Amino acid sequence: MRTVQTGLLLLAIVAGLAASAVAEEAAESSGPGWQRLPDMPIGVFAAALSASGQRVVITGGITQTGILSDVVQVFDLDRLRWSTPVRLPRGVCMHAQVSLPDGRVMVIGGQTGERVDRLRAVRDCYLVDVALGKVVEAAALPQALAAPTAHALSDGRVIAIGGNTASIYDPKRGSWVRHIGLRESREHHASVLVDEGTVLVVGGVNRSSLEWIDMYRGVSRGLTAELPMPLDDHRLVYLKPGRVWVLGGQNGTTGATTERTWLVDLRDPEGVTLQEGPRLGIAGGVADHATAAFGPWVVVAGGETERRGGDIELSQARLLDTRDGRVWSLPQMMEPHDDAVAAAAPWGVVVFGGYSPKRVGSAHFTEDGLEITLPIASATVEAVGLPAQ
Repeated sequence: MRTVQTGLLLLAIVAGLAASAVAEEAAESSGPGWQRLPDMPIGVFAAALSASGQRVVITGGITQTGILSDVVQVFDLDRLRWSTPVRLPRGVCMHAQVSLPDGRVMVIGGQTGERVDRLRAVRDCYLVDVALGKVVEAAALPQALAAPTAHALSDGRVIAIGGNTASIYDPKRGSWVRHIGLRESREHHASVLVDEGTVLVVGGVNRSSLEWIDMYRGVSRGLTAELPMPLDDHRLVYLKPGRVWVLGGQNGTTGATTERTWLVDLRDPEGVTLQEGPRLGIAGGVADHATAAFGPWVVVAGGETERRGGDIELSQARLLDTRDGRVWSLPQMMEPHDDAVAAAAPWGVVVFGGYSPKRVGSAHFTEDGLEITLPIASATVEAVGLPAQ
């Protein structure tokens, strides 16, 4: 492990924030490396995020009271200001979300319910137009998806992956136009768009397998490469040319988190290989971490470590260099951010919300004589500046 010089990080974020007239007043420094930005209007975890130009759009998530949020929260990266221009028809969490080329945001599947202990998977999809403050229902998924992944294609189509199907949505037709059967059912898996025609799917609950979705042929095939354990709540990073970095996650058999990483080599589709990558250097491992790419860098922030059935929420962060596969240690964040979301800004990476055990005021309620304590949804927003190269 190596430690990035904090002077360089501070220089980068100060230079970036100075471009905004309100940045100096809005950003509150709290230690080297990470900077405090304006809090979210509503703190949430298990939300979804996508970026469109200078706007970051965050939908849904679970609030401190255990209620699912229906609020669309928009953060202006230039002015560092929040707005809440529209609401979804109902609250949702653990859903997928993508930004379309026309600026709209598509919200896909996930879970809804009256409260966090009464969730159910849904087929619902919505198209959110932030500029017009408008939400319309899109065609429903072919099946309810509790924790899907999704990717936007350059032609405006969207592929959603979960359950036993990969489905392709065409906004011009307003319908799901193609359904590709998966080799194995997937939930809490990870996927990455390799190119306009192919998607790599890795792991999921009780899954250690990899499969390759070929949208041109309308088929998915299993790969010979396989993870050494069932893995869920992990993250993927695409490395050019033709490699994918698998980061952390949770062993579906033991429940333990891992600091291990793996490199998947896709350059020979007939002989895909998987080899051990560098470790993240997080004792006990990490899952449910937020990731965002900025130029050649990838920031891995927060998440949780699980050992012997207990969770430890993390404020640790790592900086990954996609050019040579090295892992660097960033300064700790101001507070833990488990199940948070992150996005690239013009000057670095921003981490939004999640939940933090350091906050006071856990929500309690009684259900059938059983007292339930909810984790604390955080509204904290933190940013780290990064050099462009």
